Amino acid sequence: MNYDLKSFGKRLLQIIEKRYLTQAEMARKAKMDKNNVSLYCTGKKRASPKTIVKICAVLDCSPDWLTMGKGSIDDTFQLSLISNLENMPNKTISATQINDFIEIRFSVSKKDFRIFMNDAQRDGCFA
Repeated sequence: MNYDLKSFGKRLLQIIEKRYLTQAEMARKAKMDKNNVSLYCTGKKRASPKTIVKICAVLDCSPDWLTMGKGSIDDTFQLSLISNLENMPNKTISATQINDFIEIRFSVSKKDFRIFMNDAQRDGCFA
């Protein structure tokens, strides 16, 4: 995934502050090294697609906004996921298709996606 490191870092700092977190708190919630978060925020290191998904899930922001500045800071991770799914040609979507879509769109393994979905369900993100 190609994106401008400095712009990504500025948006990452912006959403961390909007969520009233420190970089260290965000890193802990995402189970990431706080030094890497600092490097992302200063534009000195590129986050992998898997890391971007983790960050967006923790901060509840759109990967498109975080990486490319598309949309709004108020676009949520779940809203981003739903809007991408709605643009798929087949409106009847199975769990397998969702897993495949997530893996392709965000380069996340099915195992990591299952872990994320289990955590999200446990945390009450879904009705």
